[in-house]
Amino acid sequence: MKCTLHRRFGAEYAQVIPVTLWFAISVFAVWNPEPLGPLWRVLYLVGSLVVLYLVLHWLTARPIRFKISQYAPSVPRMDPSELLCRERRLRTLVNSISEPVCFTDGQGRWLDANTAMLRLTGLHMDGYQRKTGKQLMTNCQDKHGQLLLQLSGIQNEDPGKIAHVRHIHREQGTPFVAYDVTKIPIHSNDREVEWAVLFRDATEEYRTIEKLRESEQRYRSLFDHDGDMVVSVDLNGVIQSVNPSCTPILGYQPEELIGRYYADLIAPEYRLGAKERFDRIVRGELLSLFAGLLHKSGRQIEVYEKKIPILVDGRVTGFFWTIRDITSQRLAEELLIKSERLSAIGQMAASIAHEIRNPLTALKGFVQLMLQSREVREPYLVIMQSELERIDLIAGELLVFSKPSAPHMERQNYVSILNEVLDLMDPHAALHNICMSKRIVATEIEINCDKNRLKQVFVNVLKNSIEAMPTGGEIEIEVRVADDKVVTTIRDNGPGIAKDTLEYVGEPFYTTKPSGTGLGIVASRKIIESHLGTLEIDSEEGRGTEVRIEIPL
Repeated sequence: MKCTLHRRFGAEYAQVIPVTLWFAISVFAVWNPEPLGPLWRVLYLVGSLVVLYLVLHWLTARPIRFKISQYAPSVPRMDPSELLCRERRLRTLVNSISEPVCFTDGQGRWLDANTAMLRLTGLHMDGYQRKTGKQLMTNCQDKHGQLLLQLSGIQNEDPGKIAHVRHIHREQGTPFVAYDVTKIPIHSNDREVEWAVLFRDATEEYRTIEKLRESEQRYRSLFDHDGDMVVSVDLNGVIQSVNPSCTPILGYQPEELIGRYYADLIAPEYRLGAKERFDRIVRGELLSLFAGLLHKSGRQIEVYEKKIPILVDGRVTGFFWTIRDITSQRLAEELLIKSERLSAIGQMAASIAHEIRNPLTALKGFVQLMLQSREVREPYLVIMQSELERIDLIAGELLVFSKPSAPHMERQNYVSILNEVLDLMDPHAALHNICMSKRIVATEIEINCDKNRLKQVFVNVLKNSIEAMPTGGEIEIEVRVADDKVVTTIRDNGPGIAKDTLEYVGEPFYTTKPSGTGLGIVASRKIIESHLGTLEIDSEEGRGTEVRIEIPL
């Protein structure tokens, strides 16, 4: 192999003789520093002039070639048959490519093309050389082929670099086509730059990208204009994005929430169990519940929220948190619950009055006896005290039940709440010849609840059972703990509910009682749902009715 520095050294090696002579005289002068007289001076001057002339001649007229065989061995000249064999292999490779390929010169004239290109354009092997793509378009009837011929003449902004171009062709009334065009420069020492032009049909790929873009725009439109607040949260609990609905619901601008921890928005009383719910979402569960969030102003708002896992390639990468403001809905429900509470009090008024009248009669009798005997008897006082306590208990429970109060969740003894309701309902049950029995597994079961609202649920259910048995009957109350829930079952042996009627029970304003409103079960179910529980009714005509209430511990 030969290495060219700046000029090549010619074939006239005889020119090296003067240089060699001058070099010998210079060496002799170094070893014999004493002057040699006029002859030395003449020879040295002549040698220097000759060397200077040769150097100038070589730099201006002849290239200089140096042999550096020790660094780059020369390449042996290739045999013509080997060159032909290599060309055949390369042509076979290019023709085997399924994508169209053509070769052009610097002016865009075709030099060669592979089989795929000729098939698409309808050209023949002997009819396209030295013609431009525009010239060849007149012989092509296929629209795709015409497009390829047109694209083959695309000019590079930088002739020395590979160029990549995506061309999308649209015509009215016909599907679009897309091609990726790659132009690769081929450099030669003795010839101008040629180009290898490769075409790749990108129609399906572009169509897929278009569909994905359209889908993204549709979901983005839904995300931005949804009336519910939609938040995306990562696995660290950090808010990544939020739609503009956060402003009317929570008072924040979207940029104020991005980067914050989502749990900071949850009202303190609803944070109990938040970590456990987060872990369930990360495991892929979908959760929905009623909760309270903190408005930017500091006030609390009631919301209904859903947490939906985000799955990417089967892995949970975060979750969507959808939030619906139900403050106005809660106000309507409060009015419904208050109305149903007052209705229940009105219906129980007669039995409560009867229950209070009995101890009053006893008190009146004992007072008369003591007035007649003019002495205070201790046994009479004990009985009178007991009857007064009974009156106080009934009046107190009635007062608590009828008093309006804001929702307030706190840890309470579930068994005590139920017993207080049974004490209140005893007179009403006795008036209708109803016997109530209870079976409770424990004396204390702690749950997070609103005591007064839970009482209203029990009153509504027991009142319905009593009214379903006008000639008397039995009501059985069972309380047990199962799967981290307290399960209460209230059964009666009344006439039951027909199957075609049962499916409508619980719908607003549907009732089978002449004086009913159809709102008792609706209000009760809303209260239990606010406790993250369920209320289910099962009944069979002729076999009584069973109400099952489940509330998480």
